[in-house]
Amino acid sequence: MGEDGLPDYVLDPNAVLNDKYAAWRYGAPSDYSKTRAFYEETKQTTHQAGSLPSLVSNLVRNWEIEASFKTSLDYWRTIDHSKYTFSLNGGSPQTGDHMLRSRGKGHCQSAWWIGGLIDIQGIVIARVNDSLQLENIDVWFDAMDMFRQIAREETIEGETKGLVEAAGGCPVLGHGSANILLLPFSFE
Repeated sequence: MGEDGLPDYVLDPNAVLNDKYAAWRYGAPSDYSKTRAFYEETKQTTHQAGSLPSLVSNLVRNWEIEASFKTSLDYWRTIDHSKYTFSLNGGSPQTGDHMLRSRGKGHCQSAWWIGGLIDIQGIVIARVNDSLQLENIDVWFDAMDMFRQIAREETIEGETKGLVEAAGGCPVLGHGSANILLLPFSFE
């Protein structure tokens, strides 16, 4: 807990990276320094430290680290283990166990094949308990925008095009919806 009685994962966007005894995907916490530096250079809004938007942003960043790199739900501090679900672009809610079983499929650990960083913007709706742990999180984004950045100047055709179209996008932004699970990731 922080000085004001709040969990460290809502006060510091890198709090869970200090969980040295957690089971990490590659044996140790990931290095988020490039991701954080890029975010600081390109972010469109700066939230006042300690404000509700800042607390929520830190919670979601720490959740993303846990969802991407911790290999056991036992070490996830940002979720309410009895209630947690995740959904993407209006898809069916998925449990943390389902996320862990599914995330190895297509999980990207570096940007070497993309040729740089990509910027994914969207909307996150997070419901929390009294301890500020996530009960459920709904992520909405335009998947086509992500694929356009990955493909850069390439055209998307054939089987890949069908997968891209199936991924849909953010209905809040008017781009349809999808019923598939894409997991959180970081490109560094």
